[in-house]
Amino acid sequence: MLRLFFNTGIDLSEEVPRFAFVWLTFLGAIVGMRKRAHLGVDLMVQMMPLVGRRVCWGLSQAIMLLCCVYIVYGTWLQHDIIAGNASPVAQLSMLWVYGVSYFTGAAIGFICLSNLVRLVLGKVADYELIDVQEEGMEEGT
Repeated sequence: MLRLFFNTGIDLSEEVPRFAFVWLTFLGAIVGMRKRAHLGVDLMVQMMPLVGRRVCWGLSQAIMLLCCVYIVYGTWLQHDIIAGNASPVAQLSMLWVYGVSYFTGAAIGFICLSNLVRLVLGKVADYELIDVQEEGMEEGT
């Protein structure tokens, strides 16, 4: 209403939702990882024997763990620069926005690490080795 009728607006009304969207996206990635809801292609994996599926799943978990380490490490390298920058309107430290990558990298890394431990202990079910769920099918958990 302010924008339409009075040619003005609340400046925070643009900045805060943008920051919230960043957090929503990163936190959604954690939830998606926990629920195994990310997109995947299972064409090759379905043709593999069970041992091949376990190896591929373990490799994918290890690669994702490495990526999480890079996310946390990269954020740590940029920490001082990010913390020194302020948002244009709210004058908040940009660490409040981009610092979510610390939490996301650590949380997804923990999930991958626990999956690798479960794999080594033999506690990974066969249905977990293919991370693709059919569209429209009900969730198992």
